[in-house]
Amino acid sequence: LYPFSREEQQTLLAQFEALDAEQVALYEKLEQQIDNIGSVDEIKSGITQLDALCTYFFDDVRLNRAKGLRERYRQLYDALSVTGEFLSESEYRCQVLLKGKPVAVSTLPRVTSNCAAQVEVHPADGAFLITYDAIDCLPEEENYLEIFFRIGGKRLPYKAYLKEEEAPALKPLDLAEQPKGARRQQHRHHHDEREGVRD
Repeated sequence: LYPFSREEQQTLLAQFEALDAEQVALYEKLEQQIDNIGSVDEIKSGITQLDALCTYFFDDVRLNRAKGLRERYRQLYDALSVTGEFLSESEYRCQVLLKGKPVAVSTLPRVTSNCAAQVEVHPADGAFLITYDAIDCLPEEENYLEIFFRIGGKRLPYKAYLKEEEAPALKPLDLAEQPKGARRQQHRHHHDEREGVRD
């Protein structure tokens, strides 16, 4: 009935059982890993591996379990958020969180500002260090860094508002009477005075 000898059948069966056991072990590993994700790359890798398992599993029970786990991995992208802290007047450290826990991200975010110049982004152990020059950021205006991640096709924007606590406050009357360019020049003058005191 079979074009194989009994010995060949046993060999093929053993190979199949070994492969099947590997696929089951992979599923179990991914199921355990989902609550201990350390980087967003692990989310993408998990989805890719589960795609393959969904193709492999030929019985409805395991196929449905693999599909369900894959959907849980996809939903992790919706659980991402961004937080950060100012380290100095020219440094900001931002971190991506997964369900409130830090996760590493390999792709640099795009960072812009409505006032700061020389904005640069540097990787920092899974987080990111943003450096900038806030010399032209007026203390009476709403100044911010706009941080933008795209992870797994999901847009993840975040605003960090700059606080120039050491900048001397300008009187409202003075601000109303001065054009914006003059106000920037006066702000730069105050900044230079502060630098002179520090020296």
